[in-house]
Amino acid sequence: MIAPRLVVGALALVVSLSSQVAHADYSKAWAAAKDNLPATTKAVFAGDVALGVKTATYAAILPMMLAEERDIEQGLALIKGACKIDAVAAIDGFVVAGDPLTEQGAVYIQLAGVDRPRLTACAEKVLKAMGEKQATIKQDGAFTVLGHGRDTMYIAWVTPQVFVIGLEAEKKDQLQAWFGQKGAFARSSVQAQLAKVDTKAPAWGVLALDKALDDNDLPVKTARGSLAIANGSLGIDFFGSFETPAAAKKTHGEMKRELTREMGRKGTPPALKKAMAAIKINTTGSDVTLKIKLLEKDLIAALAAAFK
Repeated sequence: MIAPRLVVGALALVVSLSSQVAHADYSKAWAAAKDNLPATTKAVFAGDVALGVKTATYAAILPMMLAEERDIEQGLALIKGACKIDAVAAIDGFVVAGDPLTEQGAVYIQLAGVDRPRLTACAEKVLKAMGEKQATIKQDGAFTVLGHGRDTMYIAWVTPQVFVIGLEAEKKDQLQAWFGQKGAFARSSVQAQLAKVDTKAPAWGVLALDKALDDNDLPVKTARGSLAIANGSLGIDFFGSFETPAAAKKTHGEMKRELTREMGRKGTPPALKKAMAAIKINTTGSDVTLKIKLLEKDLIAALAAAFK
């Protein structure tokens, strides 16, 4: 079962992709995704990065994340040193789409202040800075092909400011399956869920599968969720539909027991307990809903306590 500490961490990640501005601007990436994704798309998640870096949560979580993931810290420093580009500030927003059952998909990324020529030049500089003497970069129509040694990575450009990369970046055929499928996305199974979620929220996601997700923690068939922020507080709404009422009841019970267990532990910090108390879980028939309303300052306090 997903630990409540991880729930708080997930909250921090989601809110760091948002801000106190009501509407997110990953619109170009979303427009590109809708125009190019295939009918086989089963899941979509969108998030605003440009707004997220302005939040207090981002300022709090970044040092903790970099302390845990030195590779990320080194990568950001390498890009900044070689290209004079702040890698985080260079991204407005993103859309991740795919099929969780096959683990295939793609990421559409909307750039800010960086275009195809500058990003290509930066990639070449970074490869050279890494000592990749055999590094090559070629332009092939809509594709940029980056090679170093035996490895090759493919990027497809929708516009000079929006590019897409496959979840398996070295496989061009998989990228092509998730790019250039004009009009096909309108026939995808996620359309019914999209109609029920705010696609202008700072962050949102939808899922629609033919069979239950192979996940012991959350074996849903369909799901949707979104984030709203106003006046220093955040709200998250999640709705999941299971194959049977029994499956929904089981998951609901496990989640409630996990929260109760964690909140009852003497070692659980008060700030973390306060954040977990804001998590409300209910079930009706085959559905489970999760709602959270929390002040951002309380989230930051819980985050600091969880990562000690």
